[in-house]
Amino acid sequence: MDESRFEWPVMLWHYTNLESLALILTNRTLRLMPLTGMDDPLESQTRDVANLGRFFFASCWTDDSQESIPMWKMYASLDSGIRIGLPPMPFVKHNYTKNEFSRITGIPIDHISAADTMSSFMPLEDFAKGLLSPAFLEGNGVLQKVHYTDAVDDLVPRVLSTDGNSAKVATSKMGTYKPVFDSLAPTVPT
Repeated sequence: MDESRFEWPVMLWHYTNLESLALILTNRTLRLMPLTGMDDPLESQTRDVANLGRFFFASCWTDDSQESIPMWKMYASLDSGIRIGLPPMPFVKHNYTKNEFSRITGIPIDHISAADTMSSFMPLEDFAKGLLSPAFLEGNGVLQKVHYTDAVDDLVPRVLSTDGNSAKVATSKMGTYKPVFDSLAPTVPT
């Protein structure tokens, strides 16, 4: 599927239990889990960087507007669960300059390898509290549609590439693929 032409639905749905709903409403937050804490261990694995999944956080939602008994059973409860809906991008984008970021964080401006203007889902003041946030990813980079496959190279990808003295990690490959059937889950090559 060509993701650049994919239109996100009007609403995404999340199945959960009443205790989690109470925390969401009380704290006015959604909790993200590291990929290592997800129900599919393949989501956090790569072929070339050990334990990388612990640094990537996700929350699982569905775009299926029809209620699903399997989803109720797996993630909520048939007798005391709830399904909540939110627009696909409920986050506020905060813009700030490199100078503002340097002033708040104390990082020297010549050590910041970003454009003159940066974006984040976290207000600039929160950086001063020692909190971290990834830069805003252009397009739909924050939302990842899950793809089902039996291709081992997608399920357990290589994410590290080097070019001279620099290294890049292809973060978009993390947590994006799931096996078509659990019985097809590959053994991770060493």
